[in-house]
Amino acid sequence: EVPSPSVLVQWDMALRFAARSAGWCKKMTQPTARLSTAAAAVHEPDLDVLTSVEGGVGLLTLNRPKKLHTLTLDMVQAITPALQAWEMDPGVQCVLIRSSPWGGKAFCAGGDVRAVFDEGLGGDPAHGQGQAGMLTAEFFRQEYHMNYLIHEFPKPIVSLWDGIVMGGGVGLTAHGDFRVATEKTVFAMPETAIGLFPDVGMTHVLPRLFSPSNTAPSSIGFYVGLTGVRLGCDDLLFAGLATHAIPSEHLEALHAAILHTDVASVSDLEILLTDFQQTGSIGDKAASKLAANIDAIERCFSKDSIEDIVEALEAESQAPEWAQKTLKLLHSHSPTSLKVSHRLLTEHAHKSFHDSLTMEYRIAQRCMRPKSDFYEGIRAVLVDRGDPPASWSPKTLDETSDATVSEFFAPLPDGNELGLSLSK
Repeated sequence: EVPSPSVLVQWDMALRFAARSAGWCKKMTQPTARLSTAAAAVHEPDLDVLTSVEGGVGLLTLNRPKKLHTLTLDMVQAITPALQAWEMDPGVQCVLIRSSPWGGKAFCAGGDVRAVFDEGLGGDPAHGQGQAGMLTAEFFRQEYHMNYLIHEFPKPIVSLWDGIVMGGGVGLTAHGDFRVATEKTVFAMPETAIGLFPDVGMTHVLPRLFSPSNTAPSSIGFYVGLTGVRLGCDDLLFAGLATHAIPSEHLEALHAAILHTDVASVSDLEILLTDFQQTGSIGDKAASKLAANIDAIERCFSKDSIEDIVEALEAESQAPEWAQKTLKLLHSHSPTSLKVSHRLLTEHAHKSFHDSLTMEYRIAQRCMRPKSDFYEGIRAVLVDRGDPPASWSPKTLDETSDATVSEFFAPLPDGNELGLSLSK
């Protein structure tokens, strides 16, 4: 489909703008005509992930809009070899990750946990042991290996967070160099609401978010990871989850500029992204709801246990409305997930990414055991859409013992651990 004239004009402006930003000396002639011809030749096959190389840029496009680009095992198996090839290809300078079509509802609404639920629902006791070949193991194993590849990737990665970005979509992008939010971005790590935990490497990232006291772990990270609260563009900039904010309508122009600009380094991309950010009027850290409640977040989410967090929220008098909304969220989530997640966030504030992912895989497998809260959470949220609500086991924090939590952290059977290679 040929883009509209207005889009082509944007691209034309982007090319000239990028040329100036990157210090091109040669005069650009008729870029609009060139882009129009290229755009007319674009054909998107019926694949869930599109990969190509153009202008020294590895292009990774999520192409499952009817399912909000939820990440399947097949998608992971398409993304991983593409990244591995681009890592070794001297002709690829950077990677750009986006979703199709432009201006859609979602970037990636998470991992396809419904498929995992369907696989494990039968109650086979082999689920939850990390056994090779089972979807309940392979989905997480291969996804986490992909997350690690992205974290260790030696070339810049730019991700365009336009629309919903949750769970697996966060893991696909949060470990790269640049995350561009828009006025449409809706971010969340809602795993504790479905009997899981903030995984895909986020138990490493969240404790390292912005902290007013410059201490780790970050209370904001605990707040985001435990509650699954939804964040917008302003919040993501404030917390440090997004690196830039650019209007959604400018993303095609940014895409074109990256393809036609010599962006051989992180600093080159930083200049280009910052220039584009300055053309918009979105992204105000001071307007963030995190900023508005930062003192209360610090008071309540800097505690040593989830029980102490709940007690602090119940006693919160300076921001009572925020505290009550937050308590309502926590009370609807799996008590086991909350306790496991709090321990993970605490311990991983001082662990390597490698070790954090390795432990996350153990925990993810324990969540796949028959009759775990994961199956009840998916049933309630994705199958029955909240009617009836989840019935957790154990039902309360008080009933969830330390011994129950510790079971999640126990080693898997020999040969069934995640098996990441060490950093290069």
